[in-house]
Amino acid sequence: MAKFTFAQLIAKIFIFLGKVGITAGNMVSCYFLMKNVFKDFDEPTAENDTKLTSAAAPLLVVGIVSFMTASIFIGLLDTVVLALLTALAIDLDNNGGEKP
Repeated sequence: MAKFTFAQLIAKIFIFLGKVGITAGNMVSCYFLMKNVFKDFDEPTAENDTKLTSAAAPLLVVGIVSFMTASIFIGLLDTVVLALLTALAIDLDNNGGEKP
């Protein structure tokens, strides 16, 4: 039982790191697009255009949406990992602890 719990803990850690990595990647790419492609931090060129002083609000929105989306899609991976661990634990229990 301890091996199953430890394997499940390791899986949860990697799944969380995946969610954080996806979120961070999306936030970095959003900042890159805002700074280099759309030039939101430069002086305004059009009459109605305003200079963006802080990227915190757009990055926060991108981060929240990215984390929720990653949680939905990686939740499927979490379910698969739990099912495989459960099947392995049952198989090891039926074989007396020996690997098949």
